[in-house]
Amino acid sequence: MLDLGTGSGVNGIVAAAIEADVVAADVNPVAGDCARANAAANGMGDRLDACVSDVFENVGGAFDVVVFDPPFRWFRPNDLWECGTADENYDALTRFFAEVVERLTPGGRILLSFGTTGDIVYLDELVDRAGPAVEELRRVEGERDGFPVAYVAYRLTPRRATAG
Repeated sequence: MLDLGTGSGVNGIVAAAIEADVVAADVNPVAGDCARANAAANGMGDRLDACVSDVFENVGGAFDVVVFDPPFRWFRPNDLWECGTADENYDALTRFFAEVVERLTPGGRILLSFGTTGDIVYLDELVDRAGPAVEELRRVEGERDGFPVAYVAYRLTPRRATAG
């Protein structure tokens, strides 16, 4: 499994606990250190390999599952700490969709979360271009600062050409 944008490593640690080998990647080196420390504290240090990577830059191999909770703001982050929530012009999100199918094993899938506090219309365009089958796993609706919002978890399964 690849936990892209790992942050504290929680998704990777959960996967490691159910017997997955995990690569946990984040653009912020402090996040990688945090994920590594949290994995060790939870007895999963030998199953989680953390690295610093801007999307797939330093990640090799193919994965059965790629989990990505991308930055949802489209503006330039002011510093490394804001990279978890801000992605200028959705550069990282766009690169993710351009490369992710090549990073999946046959039958692999993508778990991705996003919300209407970001540009969900642009996310839909990226998904349409990439062409995977889309399944909405969970939707949570509410209100933020007086505006309606929704946060959605998706499972994306690439449609691969079949020999024939």
